[in-house]
Amino acid sequence: MAHHSLLKQIKDISEEAASELKSADFKTDEDIRSLNRQDLLELLPGKKNLKCRKQIYELIHTLPRPNNKGHSIDNILKDIRGLISPDSIANALLKMDHF
Repeated sequence: MAHHSLLKQIKDISEEAASELKSADFKTDEDIRSLNRQDLLELLPGKKNLKCRKQIYELIHTLPRPNNKGHSIDNILKDIRGLISPDSIANALLKMDHF
């Protein structure tokens, strides 16, 4: 099976999404793999892009990475940060102050 760049695969999902990634200077596979959910939300905002964001996230985070022996802790933390809203973190910290 021929290797296609992530940008090419994303273009197959959505030309608009690929264009947005390129305009934000996410062109290499390595750059694209660094994106977390929050990054994708900022690059492709709105309800109309929800399915596209999900497909892209799944593509970039489920394919085997060349020469990678697992996820780095930095990438895992970025992904977690992308799942938790800043307000939730702030509220949790406020509750901890009351102990």
